[in-house]
Amino acid sequence: MLSQIPIVGEFFDASEMSAAQDYARFVKRNLVLSLQNCPKYPGAEPSAIEASIGDSLDPRWFDRPQAYRHRLIGIAAGLDDLIIHAAMISDSELSTSKDGQTATNTLHALMVVRAQLGVPVIIKNDEEFLQLKPGMTFIGPDMEPRIKNADAPYEPGTATAKPL
Repeated sequence: MLSQIPIVGEFFDASEMSAAQDYARFVKRNLVLSLQNCPKYPGAEPSAIEASIGDSLDPRWFDRPQAYRHRLIGIAAGLDDLIIHAAMISDSELSTSKDGQTATNTLHALMVVRAQLGVPVIIKNDEEFLQLKPGMTFIGPDMEPRIKNADAPYEPGTATAKPL
């Protein structure tokens, strides 16, 4: 049986699919542990978190690459929001030292899981686009992966980038 690597779009065999599924389970376990300690979801049960994630991280044999890519982008966007929330609590002068330390630990764990997803940075506006270095891969506001084009001049209101 053959399938496609979700983002790259190349074919791979059953052993590679098995490895991809094992890696997805690893990332899912890390995500569950991170969310269990997330200040936004205090006291959340691991089984409830795992059930809410479902199989969205799992590559499927006949998955459409674009569908899997969009699932991962959605998860990454959600993690980005949780990272911002944990960073605000971590930096807050109102949080107790224990709350701040928990938020800092959770922030680092969420950032690790976010990196493990392998989804490029998601930009939402022109300011974020301007902060990207030329040649960087990113997800545009249209949720499609792109590479910032170093050759084209930047025009406000447009993401001057070539699609992947």
